[in-house]
Order: sequence, then structure tokens, then C-alpha cells
Amino acid sequence: DYLSKGGSRLGVEYRYRRDRLDQFDVRYLWPINERWSLYSRINYSLADSELQEGLIGLEYESCCWALRVAARRYLKDRQGGTRDGLFVELRLKGLGAFGRRSPPLFYTPAP
Repeated sequence: DYLSKGGSRLGVEYRYRRDRLDQFDVRYLWPINERWSLYSRINYSLADSELQEGLIGLEYESCCWALRVAARRYLKDRQGGTRDGLFVELRLKGLGAFGRRSPPLFYTPAP
């Protein structure tokens, strides 16, 4: 991961498993100003020559809460079918959590 002085973050991953997996994943977070950020993610399979997942979103963050809205397209099946989704996440800061935590679609905010 790369973190710039301005707060932008770039993450690049490459995954390879012989005869099974050959893909890269690129994530980017760009702070527009003190409260707003734009983020995106692309997961692409080189073996299948197709997009596995694409995501773009916008985040608003205040002192007490944060809101994320993201549009996502992801691979549904091995035949190339895709699904689209719209995700909304409201995070209330300072409150505890319980149960299993769902994995983030993108970056977890830095403390």
C-alpha cells in the first residue's frame, strides 16, 4: 500500500496460483476535502480476461458518524454473468459492536 502526504491511498495486489488463479486487484482512495472522499476498486482476472469486481463510491465523514455509498459490479458465476449492487454503510463512531464483522468492500478508515 502507498499513502501520500495528502492522504490518498493506493493498493495493488497480484495473486497467482498455477492453473487456477491469475488476477490483480487495485484500490484507490482519494480525499476530495476534509470530509469527502472518493474510492474505487478493480479486481481483474488475467486468466479469464474479465472483470471480477468493480466498485466506485463516495464517503462523507464527520466527527461522530460516517456514510459510504458505493456502486458495485461483480461476477455472479463462471459463465460470465454479473450482478450490480448499491451499498450504503452508516458508521456511528464511538459505539461498540457485537457479532461477526462483515469484511469491508474497500479500505478500512485509518485511525
